Amino acid sequence: DSLSNPIEYKNIKNINYDEILDVQLAYNKAIVNTDKGLYYIDIPSDSALIYTPAATKKDYKLIVIYDELPTNINNKDTIKLNQNDYRLQFDIINPLGNGKVRYVYTLLPDTSEHYLNSDEITLPSSLIPGKYYRLYIKVYDDVWKSDTKTIIIYIKPYWWQLILHSKLFWAEITILILALLTLLIFITKKIVTNNNLKRNLRQEIELKSVHSQINPHFIFNTLNTALFFIKKGKMNEAYNHVSKFSILLRAYIKSSRNKYISIADEVINMDNYIQLQQSRFEDKFEYKIIIGNDLDANNVKIPALLLQPIVENAIDHGLFHKEGEGFLKIEFKKITLTGEIQCIIDDNGVGRKQASLFQFNSLVKAESYGDKLVKDLVAIFNRYEKTGITIEYIDKQEPETGTIVLIKIKNPIYEK
Repeated sequence: DSLSNPIEYKNIKNINYDEILDVQLAYNKAIVNTDKGLYYIDIPSDSALIYTPAATKKDYKLIVIYDELPTNINNKDTIKLNQNDYRLQFDIINPLGNGKVRYVYTLLPDTSEHYLNSDEITLPSSLIPGKYYRLYIKVYDDVWKSDTKTIIIYIKPYWWQLILHSKLFWAEITILILALLTLLIFITKKIVTNNNLKRNLRQEIELKSVHSQINPHFIFNTLNTALFFIKKGKMNEAYNHVSKFSILLRAYIKSSRNKYISIADEVINMDNYIQLQQSRFEDKFEYKIIIGNDLDANNVKIPALLLQPIVENAIDHGLFHKEGEGFLKIEFKKITLTGEIQCIIDDNGVGRKQASLFQFNSLVKAESYGDKLVKDLVAIFNRYEKTGITIEYIDKQEPETGTIVLIKIKNPIYEK
C-alpha cells in the first residue's frame, strides 16, 4: 500500500480503547479491532487532512488564578500584582492531556528553568514595583506538552513609590527621621539622668543601710560580748558568737549590693542578728519567726535592707527598757487574692511613747538612722521599682504594751 500524510484520531484518556488488536482498510474506511470492540472510521481525502500534530498543542486553555479571580491567559497577556501577594495559581483545560499536570517556568532576568511541585508559584519579593517582568511557562503531562506561554508581570507601586511623588516623600521621611532622632536624644538624655539619680540615691541608701546595720555601737557591743564569753572561759559560746557575727557581716554586705533578697535569706539574717542581740542583753527576751504555710520563702523576694532597722528599733528602744521577759515575733504572710506580702514585727516592749521619754531623759542620745533610712528606702522603691510598700505603726492598748509594725509589699518579686 502507499503512505499519505499521517492522520490522527483522538482517543482522549483512552475513552475508546486501551489496545488496538488489528486494523483493516476497505472502501475508504478503517476498521479497527480493539479491546473494547470494532470501530469504523472514515478515511478523509488528501484535501481534508488539515489536522496535524502541530495543531494539537494549541487546543488547550491556560488559566491563571490571582486573588481568587481566574483569568484565561493568552500569549503576552499582562497580570498586575499587589505588593502584599506575589502568588499565582495555574490551571489547565486540555482535552488531549493524560496523567499528572506539571509546570515549568522562567522569570527574566533569570534565564534558568524552575519546575513546580504544585500548581502554585510565589514570585520573589525582590521584584521592583512599577516595572514589567516576563514570565515564560510551559505545561506538560504524561502524553502531552504545551508550547511556551509568555505572561507579562507588573508589580503595582504604592503612591509614594511613583516618580512624581518620590522627592516629596523622601523629603518628608528625612524630616520625620530628624524629628524622631531629636526626640530620641531628648528621651535618652532624660532616661540617663533619671538612672544616674536613681543610682546615686540607691548608693546613698546602701551606705546608710550598711552604716545602720554595722554601726560602731553594735560592733563594739558584739565584740564585748565575745570577750565576756572568753573571760568566763566559755570558748564554745565565744566561737559561736563570733561565727554568727561574721556570717551576718557577709550577709549585710551582700544584701547592700542587691535590690531584693529572698524571704528565706532574710529570715536567716534576722535569726543571726537577733541571736547576737540576745547574747548582748543576756537573753532578756525571746523571739519567734513565722512563715505562712502558703508562702514559698525561697522563691519570693522582698526589698533588701528594709526589715533590720525596724527590728533593731523594736529591740533597742522597746525590749531593752522592759522590766521582765520580753518577746519579739516576726511573721511573714501572703495575701492569696492579691499576691501581697505582709511582714508583721510585734514586740511587747515599753511602746513608742515610753521609749521616747527614755531617750529624751537620757544624758547621751545616740544618733539613730533607722527611721529616716526606712522612709528613704521605701520612697526609692515605690518611685523606681513600683513595689508599693506601706508601713503602719500600731501602738498596743493597755493593759498590753509594745508596738506592732505592719509592712505591706504590694508587688514582691516572684521567681519561678
